[in-house]
Amino acid sequence: SKYLWELEDYFKGKITRVWFKNKEHSWNNFSTRVDFDKKISFEGNDEYYIRNRYTDNFYKGFLKYHLFSRSSCYDCNFKGHNRTADLTLADAWGITLRFNGADNKHGISTAIVNSDKGKILLDKTSENFIMEEHTLAEVKKGNLNFDNCVKKGQYSEYFYEQLRAGKRFSSIITNITNLTAKEKSGVPITTPTIIIPKNNSWDDLIAQKKIIIYGKNGINIDPNAKLNIGGRLSINVDVVGEADNCCQILVQKGATLEVRGNFKLYFNNYIKVFPGAKLTLGSGYINRNGSITCSNSISIGDGCVIAPYVKILDSDFHTIMDENGVRINPPAPVVIEDHCWIGYDVTIMKGVTIGTGSVIGAGSVVNKSIPPHSLAVGVPAKVVKENITWK
Repeated sequence: SKYLWELEDYFKGKITRVWFKNKEHSWNNFSTRVDFDKKISFEGNDEYYIRNRYTDNFYKGFLKYHLFSRSSCYDCNFKGHNRTADLTLADAWGITLRFNGADNKHGISTAIVNSDKGKILLDKTSENFIMEEHTLAEVKKGNLNFDNCVKKGQYSEYFYEQLRAGKRFSSIITNITNLTAKEKSGVPITTPTIIIPKNNSWDDLIAQKKIIIYGKNGINIDPNAKLNIGGRLSINVDVVGEADNCCQILVQKGATLEVRGNFKLYFNNYIKVFPGAKLTLGSGYINRNGSITCSNSISIGDGCVIAPYVKILDSDFHTIMDENGVRINPPAPVVIEDHCWIGYDVTIMKGVTIGTGSVIGAGSVVNKSIPPHSLAVGVPAKVVKENITWK
């Protein structure tokens, strides 16, 4: 659902049909095709979205990184020759038909006979197919999971954690791609999230230099709050004067403060994380005199630059009821994706996602989501330029 929602958000249209295994570019290069209620332009196609299994983000997560198969795929009871069915059907990967005029482009299936009844069934339907016999060894060579279960990918838990935090589907796949690329290059990497055990105190984290505090401060961390410091949090950077210029940080009982990278808070920022809420910081910084008020979930990605006097809040903090006594203004998560630039005196409201690589102009009020690589300005903020980059 997250994957499809992102496509609708990107193309500003409603999806009418999804072909998960479209073979118009051959079955060896099968693709996801998504049709909309309007014509779109995408990578040379002027009607619909289509990407093959090597480049589509869902396929990469499903086939390449094994992030989200069902649990039964990891522990299947029907591997090898222990089959209860009369016939086993499979794709014939790696097999090329030998007869003249064979069409090896649009898909070949394997039918494995497991019983006498299976042989009878196959013989009765043989006139509907072109069939030739191949060895089971040939079939197994192209179907690695004939004997073995799918193995859960090493970043599967990370994927779900990021999804729950409100990160965009495409951003998570990009992060995992970067992590696997570093592994292959031999560059040492750390686990995406390092969990500090609950018995590690605030003082322990300071001693380990996972939290660095400059100047005086007003910091109140409840003993039952959770601190997940995977990188480093620097507080009161460039502090001037006395306590009036220092950050005020309150993390209440049952709340979570998570820092994935190296994140800096310049002086005089106010941060409050309510009970049960979660604030996630990637890498980058918030300049002076900003505020983050988190009652539900606020997530800031990697490489983000946040200017002075920026306010981020995921709730109205007062309840508005309709005539039936139902609340009409519940809290909603805020997600600022990777490499975003938030300008001076911007306000970011509840339920907003700011897409990767976007820029929000000074003084804007963001009350609706902004697509990736967009420049948005105004009150309320509106996209004035698409497909931007910044550095």
